[in-house]
Amino acid sequence: MSFYRVIRMSFSYPGSAPVFNEVSFELDKNERIGFLGPNGSGKTTMARLMMGILKPVRGQVLLEGTPVSTMGLARVGKSVGFVFQNPDKQLFAPTVWEQVAFGVRMEKGALRERELDERVDYWLNFFELSDLKDRFPFYLSRGQKQRLVLAQVMARGADFFFMDEPTTGLDVLRLKKLDRCLEALKDSGRGYIIISHDRDFLKRHTQRLIHFAGNGMVKAL
Repeated sequence: MSFYRVIRMSFSYPGSAPVFNEVSFELDKNERIGFLGPNGSGKTTMARLMMGILKPVRGQVLLEGTPVSTMGLARVGKSVGFVFQNPDKQLFAPTVWEQVAFGVRMEKGALRERELDERVDYWLNFFELSDLKDRFPFYLSRGQKQRLVLAQVMARGADFFFMDEPTTGLDVLRLKKLDRCLEALKDSGRGYIIISHDRDFLKRHTQRLIHFAGNGMVKAL
């Protein structure tokens, strides 16, 4: 069974032309997919539909066989994480360590202190943030903030995630760190969708592309 199935799904915002018109595609849990297309073509809208933030006008989005529209955000979030284009929107804790620990506590409930420490430290090390664990998250660079949100998502136990325009505002050094991060996720067997208009970046880090034409149509390449 496919991890995600989008079945003849149509969507439009109130009073606007259709964003999607009977779109269908499938993807597996460990696939690495690129959403490619110009600004305003519907890439982020599709991600929000797949997360259950928005609901289709017609058709269905299934997550492991269950309509996302019936699951609720908390249930979807147990399997799927989302890294916004602006990671500041997801930061709230007083330290980097607490930002990751909060997600673990919410997902796993009461844990022994040692188990919590091991889980948080593992993902901070995985994303090269161990030296910053006592830092206030808003003082981090953009690339560090992105990695912190990823650490929080992965520590929670998500197996699949969306990353919205992750290369925006990154210099060459931070882009190389993002490259290493995505390679590590690939090696760990996690699946993801990267939303971008940067075809070269997507070719490096995804197995296949889904192209958004901006006319209600989506084409799997």
